[in-house]
Amino acid sequence: VFGLPMASPHDAANALRCAGLMLTELDAWNVARTGRGELPLAIGIGLNYGPAVMGDVGTEHSLSFTVIGDTVNIASRLQGLTRELKTPLVVADAILTQIGGDPASLPLALQDRGERELRGRTAPIRIWTGRDS
Repeated sequence: VFGLPMASPHDAANALRCAGLMLTELDAWNVARTGRGELPLAIGIGLNYGPAVMGDVGTEHSLSFTVIGDTVNIASRLQGLTRELKTPLVVADAILTQIGGDPASLPLALQDRGERELRGRTAPIRIWTGRDS
């Protein structure tokens, strides 16, 4: 979650940059793992941008911070698409819209995958994928 405690016009770009750094670090870690004879690890990242409700939920003895809302649900659905699309990163067009400019100038190379239907959504959304797609 980016934009805490204060929102910034750079939150979407920072989230995309962070996803790229996570994937780069995972690649390096996997080189070390496979060098020791261990299996590589894989992750799936779904990025979306928009409003969300945030706060602590639970009892006074067991509170946890959470975010909920349509933005979060879409990000979760995008993360679920990473396996189907065989890519570690699926990005909603809302991220690119917020960043603005030419997709070639993004902090991470993305491929336009067109519109996609998501469970629980009445209209499809345009998605982009990261490397290995």
